[in-house]
Amino acid sequence: MPMSGYRIAESCKTWFAHFWSESYGQIYPTLKKLQTSGDVEKLPPQEGQRGDVYKITAQGKKTLEAWLHMPATPPTLRDEHYLKFFGASAIPPAIHLEHLERKRQQLKDFLANTKMSLAHLEHVPSTDKDYWQLMIRYGAVAYEAELAWLDEAEKFLKQKRGTSNG
Repeated sequence: MPMSGYRIAESCKTWFAHFWSESYGQIYPTLKKLQTSGDVEKLPPQEGQRGDVYKITAQGKKTLEAWLHMPATPPTLRDEHYLKFFGASAIPPAIHLEHLERKRQQLKDFLANTKMSLAHLEHVPSTDKDYWQLMIRYGAVAYEAELAWLDEAEKFLKQKRGTSNG
């Protein structure tokens, strides 16, 4: 459906946050490139409209379909919470526990958003709905697995803290 860059970014946060993120700094230049290539078109402004609204073109649908057929590139993973564990001995276990608690809250928030998205999808008429539900379930399963790992890490760190008095 036609959308503004802002609405695209918000949709990414709502539907794709567990496997994809985009910033406004990525979306707007990409929309300009897609417009230049003829894959999207900017629609004429409507009364009361805030921001430009873009619509995929017939050519854009062909480009999208061709991209969907291509193999995916390996993901780039970057999670600073977990990277900090590789400097484990530089800080006391209590600090790691604080980091884990912040990560736990973040994951709980993500999981709650995922569950709201699933509930919202119940009312969305689309032939792709089953695929969307499957991908959102992927996020829920991943967050639940990560929360289980945090429980394990917390137990380990509490044992470490008991032996190091840190």
